[in-house]
Amino acid sequence: MPKFGFTTITVLAITIGATTSYASGGGSEAAGAQIAENLCSRCHDIADVGPSPVADAPGFRNIARQWPPDHLREAFAEGIMVGHGPVEMPSFELGPDQIDDLIAYLNRLAKP
Repeated sequence: MPKFGFTTITVLAITIGATTSYASGGGSEAAGAQIAENLCSRCHDIADVGPSPVADAPGFRNIARQWPPDHLREAFAEGIMVGHGPVEMPSFELGPDQIDDLIAYLNRLAKP
Protein backbone atom coordinates (compact mmCIF):
# COMPACT_ATOMS: atom_id res chain seq x y z
CA MET A 1 0.00 0.00 0.00
CA PRO A 2 1.47 3.38 -0.96
CA LYS A 3 2.39 5.78 1.80
CA PHE A 4 1.45 9.42 1.54
CA GLY A 5 3.18 12.07 3.56
CA PHE A 6 1.58 15.10 5.17
CA THR A 7 2.69 17.32 2.25
CA THR A 8 1.07 15.07 -0.35
CA ILE A 9 -2.22 14.97 1.54
CA THR A 10 -2.14 18.75 2.05
CA VAL A 11 -1.52 19.41 -1.65
CA LEU A 12 -4.34 17.03 -2.61
CA ALA A 13 -6.73 18.71 -0.17
CA ILE A 14 -5.85 22.17 -1.46
CA THR A 15 -6.21 21.03 -5.07
CA ILE A 16 -9.59 19.42 -4.42
CA GLY A 17 -10.77 22.48 -2.48
CA ALA A 18 -9.64 24.86 -5.23
CA THR A 19 -11.34 22.77 -7.90
CA THR A 20 -14.57 22.63 -5.92
CA SER A 21 -14.47 26.36 -5.26
CA TYR A 22 -13.89 27.15 -8.94
CA ALA A 23 -16.62 24.82 -10.12
CA SER A 24 -19.16 26.37 -7.79
CA GLY A 25 -18.26 29.93 -8.70
CA GLY A 26 -16.66 30.66 -5.36
CA GLY A 27 -16.47 34.42 -5.89
CA SER A 28 -16.10 37.04 -3.19
CA GLU A 29 -19.16 39.22 -2.55
CA ALA A 30 -16.94 41.97 -1.12
CA ALA A 31 -14.67 41.97 -4.18
CA GLY A 32 -17.76 41.94 -6.43
CA ALA A 33 -19.17 44.96 -4.59
CA GLN A 34 -15.86 46.77 -5.15
CA ILE A 35 -15.92 45.94 -8.88
CA ALA A 36 -19.49 47.24 -9.08
CA GLU A 37 -18.47 50.41 -7.26
CA ASN A 38 -15.48 51.00 -9.55
CA LEU A 39 -17.07 50.13 -12.90
CA CYS A 40 -20.82 50.50 -12.56
CA SER A 41 -21.89 52.95 -9.87
CA ARG A 42 -21.53 55.99 -12.11
CA CYS A 43 -24.79 54.93 -13.80
CA HIS A 44 -26.35 52.09 -11.76
CA ASP A 45 -27.69 51.86 -8.24
CA ILE A 46 -25.45 49.02 -7.11
CA ALA A 47 -26.66 48.69 -3.52
CA ASP A 48 -30.45 49.08 -3.74
CA VAL A 49 -30.40 52.35 -1.84
CA GLY A 50 -32.35 54.46 -4.30
CA PRO A 51 -32.71 55.29 -7.95
CA SER A 52 -29.80 54.84 -10.33
CA PRO A 53 -27.78 57.98 -11.12
CA VAL A 54 -28.83 57.49 -14.77
CA ALA A 55 -32.60 57.03 -14.82
CA ASP A 56 -32.56 54.43 -17.64
CA ALA A 57 -29.85 52.29 -15.99
CA PRO A 58 -31.49 49.49 -13.99
CA GLY A 59 -30.46 48.95 -10.39
CA PHE A 60 -28.35 45.89 -9.68
CA ARG A 61 -31.04 44.31 -7.47
CA ASN A 62 -33.50 44.53 -10.39
CA ILE A 63 -30.91 43.04 -12.75
CA ALA A 64 -30.16 40.21 -10.32
CA ARG A 65 -33.83 39.40 -9.88
CA GLN A 66 -34.70 39.63 -13.58
CA TRP A 67 -31.84 37.46 -14.86
CA PRO A 68 -30.17 34.69 -12.88
CA PRO A 69 -26.68 36.12 -12.25
CA ASP A 70 -24.97 32.98 -13.59
CA HIS A 71 -26.67 33.63 -16.93
CA LEU A 72 -24.70 36.90 -17.15
CA ARG A 73 -21.32 35.11 -17.01
CA GLU A 74 -20.77 35.07 -20.79
CA ALA A 75 -21.86 38.69 -21.21
CA PHE A 76 -19.38 39.77 -18.52
CA ALA A 77 -16.61 37.76 -20.22
CA GLU A 78 -17.26 39.21 -23.67
CA GLY A 79 -18.08 42.73 -22.55
CA ILE A 80 -21.52 44.20 -22.11
CA MET A 81 -22.33 46.90 -24.63
CA VAL A 82 -25.69 48.54 -23.92
CA GLY A 83 -26.85 52.13 -23.92
CA HIS A 84 -28.91 53.65 -21.14
CA GLY A 85 -30.84 56.41 -22.83
CA PRO A 86 -28.56 59.32 -23.60
CA VAL A 87 -25.57 57.65 -21.88
CA GLU A 88 -23.59 54.90 -23.61
CA MET A 89 -22.48 52.10 -21.34
CA PRO A 90 -18.69 51.83 -21.40
CA SER A 91 -17.24 48.68 -22.91
CA PHE A 92 -15.33 46.49 -20.49
CA GLU A 93 -14.25 42.88 -20.13
CA LEU A 94 -13.76 41.05 -16.87
CA GLY A 95 -11.42 38.17 -16.07
CA PRO A 96 -12.75 34.86 -14.69
CA ASP A 97 -12.07 35.75 -11.03
CA GLN A 98 -13.69 39.17 -11.42
CA ILE A 99 -16.73 37.56 -13.04
CA ASP A 100 -17.04 35.10 -10.14
CA ASP A 101 -16.81 38.01 -7.69
CA LEU A 102 -19.42 40.13 -9.48
CA ILE A 103 -21.79 37.17 -9.78
CA ALA A 104 -21.37 36.42 -6.05
CA TYR A 105 -22.34 40.03 -5.32
CA LEU A 106 -25.35 39.87 -7.67
CA ASN A 107 -26.45 36.59 -6.09
CA ARG A 108 -26.49 38.35 -2.71
CA LEU A 109 -28.64 41.15 -4.16
CA ALA A 110 -31.03 38.63 -5.75
CA LYS A 111 -32.05 37.30 -2.34
CA PRO A 112 -35.30 38.72 -0.93
